[in-house]
Amino acid sequence: MPSATKYHLFKDKTFQGLAYCDYCGKLLWGLGRQGVQCTDSEAESLSKFTTSPRASLDLPRLEDRPKRSEDMNSSRTYTNDHPYFKSKTTPPVKAYRKSFKQHVQNTILATASMASAIESPPTSDAVLSPHTTAKAFSRLVARSRGLFYITTTCYDIYAWRYPPLSILCVAGWIVQCLYPLSAVLIPPLFTVLLYRYAGTRDVPASQVLLPRYDEASPEYYANLERTQQTMLFLIRLYDNLVFHLQHLSLRPLAYKALFVVSTALSVLLYYAGRWIILGLGLVLLLNKTWVGTSIEAMALFVLELAQTGMEVVQRIVLRQGYSEKKPVEISVYENQRWWAGSGYTSQLLRSERTAWSNITGSEPLPLIDDMPPPPNYMWEDDHWRLDVTGPWIDDLLGIVMDGCIQIIGGKIPKIGQKQ
Repeated sequence: MPSATKYHLFKDKTFQGLAYCDYCGKLLWGLGRQGVQCTDSEAESLSKFTTSPRASLDLPRLEDRPKRSEDMNSSRTYTNDHPYFKSKTTPPVKAYRKSFKQHVQNTILATASMASAIESPPTSDAVLSPHTTAKAFSRLVARSRGLFYITTTCYDIYAWRYPPLSILCVAGWIVQCLYPLSAVLIPPLFTVLLYRYAGTRDVPASQVLLPRYDEASPEYYANLERTQQTMLFLIRLYDNLVFHLQHLSLRPLAYKALFVVSTALSVLLYYAGRWIILGLGLVLLLNKTWVGTSIEAMALFVLELAQTGMEVVQRIVLRQGYSEKKPVEISVYENQRWWAGSGYTSQLLRSERTAWSNITGSEPLPLIDDMPPPPNYMWEDDHWRLDVTGPWIDDLLGIVMDGCIQIIGGKIPKIGQKQ
C-alpha cells in the first residue's frame, strides 16, 4: 500500500559560545551554521555543514528520499476514496513546494548577509559583536606569517646571526646615505636575494602567503603568541607615551618652545641630516657587535666625566654663595602626655602627634640625635641647649607659653661645607 507524502519544515540550528564543527573539527566563531533541523518529523534529522559560508546552501539531498518522482507520480493517482485520505487531510503538493522554496530563499538571504558582513566595512553592530571581534582576530593570526617572517629576518640582521647578510646591510646603508641615487638598485638586489634564499619551486608564489587556519599546527600557535606579544608591546608603548606626556601642558609657552626646537631640528637635518641618519643607522646595526659595545662604554665614560665636571662647577658656584649666608637656628619641640603613676612622659597615643615635632605638631620630626642639618649646612656643635627664655607663641592657635621647660631649643648650624 503506498504511503502518504511527508512534508518537512526546516529551521536553522544555532549555538551560543565557542563550538567545534561536527564535520571538519574546526573552531566556529559564531558565523557558521551547525546544520538544518527538521521540525515536522518525529525522528529529528540533522544535516551537517562546514564552516564555509557557502556550505549553508547545502540542503538535504534529494537522494535521501528515494523514488521521490515515483511517489509524486503515484500520489496523483490517489483518490479521496482511499482510507488514509478519509482519516487525514494531506496538504497539497503546491504547499510543499511553497515551503521548500521559502526555506531555500531564507537560506540564501542568510548566506548573503553573512558574506556582506565579512566583505563590507564593519558597521556599529558588527564592531560591537564579540563573535566578529574573535573572527577578525583569528583571521589576523592566520595571515600574520609573512609579517612575522619579515620581523624575524630584521632581528636576525640586527643580532648578527648571519654575518654576511648583516655586513651587506651595513654596506648598503652606508652607500644609500652617501649616494641616495643608489636606491634604484634596491629592486634588482631584492630579486637576487629572494632567489638566493627562496630558490625555485613548482608552486605558485601565493602559497607562501596563504592563511594558516589549522589550529592544531605549531605555526598557528607561534603566530598567535607573536601577535599577543606585539599587542602587549604596543600597549606598553602607548602607556609610556601617555605617562611622559603628562609633564607637557598645551600652553602658549609650550607651543613656542616646541616651535623653536622643531625649527632647530629642521635646520640641523637640512645641513647635516645625511650624516646624522648615517650615524644612527650604524649605531643600530653595530649595536650587537664589539664595535657597539666599545661605543657604549665610551659613551658611558664621557657621560660620567661630564657629570663629574658639572658637580665640580656646581660646588664652586655654590661655595661662593655660601659665604654670604648667615647662621640659622633650628628649633624642635618635645610633646609629652601625663600618665597616672608616671607623670609627664613622651609616650603618646597613636592618634596624637609624634614625640618630636614643630611648635604646632603638624610636622613630625625625628629624634634630636638623628636630626639632619638643613641643606648645604653642617652643625656647629653636637649638643642641643634648652631654651628657657620664651615666650613661645603659636600664631595659628593663638597660644602663648612662658617658661615651658618641655620646649627644646635648637643649635646653630655652621656655615660652609655641604654635608
